[in-house]
Amino acid sequence: MTDDTQVHIESSNLTFEAVAARTTSDLALRRRLAEAHVVFLPLGPVQGFEGDVFTGALADLYEFVRTEGPTLRVEVASESDEPAVLILHWEFLDLGRFLVMKAAAPLIIGILANYIWSKLGSNTRKRRAARVRCEITTQLPDGSSRMARYDGPADTFEKTMRDIAAQAPTGGREDT
Repeated sequence: MTDDTQVHIESSNLTFEAVAARTTSDLALRRRLAEAHVVFLPLGPVQGFEGDVFTGALADLYEFVRTEGPTLRVEVASESDEPAVLILHWEFLDLGRFLVMKAAAPLIIGILANYIWSKLGSNTRKRRAARVRCEITTQLPDGSSRMARYDGPADTFEKTMRDIAAQAPTGGREDT
């Protein structure tokens, strides 16, 4: 991890069942969300928008994850077929927020890293300079969950997130 990397880890009460209940009253969608391995989550409240707003990469990244992880059950926490997205024109890739099952965490981290490299191409300088933002909440087998937020260089994203995923949960909060 480098000096310009910000990582925040904390216990979370977010679960697949809670997301399903909060997202919809439609029973079929609730079931799909509760049984998913990976759920794309809306960003936090966004000024000027009502309702759920997702990262601008949602459609592209959703298709990428479904293609790269064909065995994963992937859902979007939205009743809309075309949820609102926020497109930012900054020098970073905002991958968004995810809820994942513990067993799927290593796979989704690898898929997200592949997505980053597919967007940045083979330009080494660009890969070193690009920044990534991502939040992954992992639901553990005991029903508890842990959130890890990454904001840092693209070239350290995969290793940092894999190291976090491999750590045993300690509870509480940790910032680096």
